Amino acid sequence: VGKRSRAKVELLFFGGITSYKGLDILGRVLEKFSDNDIHLTIMGRGALEKYSEHLYQRVEQGKNVTWINKFVDAKEVVAQLHVSDFMYAMYSSVTATSQIDIANAFGVPVLVTDLPFFNKKIKHGCNGYILNEQSLYDLLQESLVCGLKIPREDVIAHYNQAGVNKSCVESIIRDGIV
Repeated sequence: VGKRSRAKVELLFFGGITSYKGLDILGRVLEKFSDNDIHLTIMGRGALEKYSEHLYQRVEQGKNVTWINKFVDAKEVVAQLHVSDFMYAMYSSVTATSQIDIANAFGVPVLVTDLPFFNKKIKHGCNGYILNEQSLYDLLQESLVCGLKIPREDVIAHYNQAGVNKSCVESIIRDGIV
C-alpha cells in the first residue's frame, strides 16, 4: 500500500433524497472506511433515515456525514463543489439529471451507475466513473492511497467540449435555480 496523498476524500450528494438515488449503497460503502478517510456532504431534503439508515446514523452521531436538510441556493452548491472530489449519483433508475453537467462545469467527476442516460453522459475515467457497489469501494480506496486520477481541468475541458447543456447549466447556476 502506497503513501496517502490526501487526508480525506470529499464526496457530495446533491438533490432530493428518494428511494432510487442509491444512498443505501453509499451508506454500506462508507461503513467499510474509517471516519477520517471520507467525508460526505448531503445537500437535499427528504427522508434520509428511510433510504439509508447508515448515513442517517452517521449524521446523528456527528461522524463523517454532513446533511443540509433544506433547499440550498446556487452559491451554497458551488461552494461545496469547489471542495468536493466527487459528486455521487449512483441511482438505480434515471430518466435525466442536470447533476452531471453542474458538477463537470466545476471540474468535479461524477460517480454513476451503468444506466442508459448516465453511460452516455459519463466517459469513464474522463469526466466521472461508471461503477457498481464493489468498484465504488475500490475507487475510493485507490483515491485514498494514490490521490485523484482525473484533474479538474480535464473534467472542465471535457465538459466544454462535449457538454451539450453547457449554456443551460450556466443559466441555471447564474439564476440561482440549483
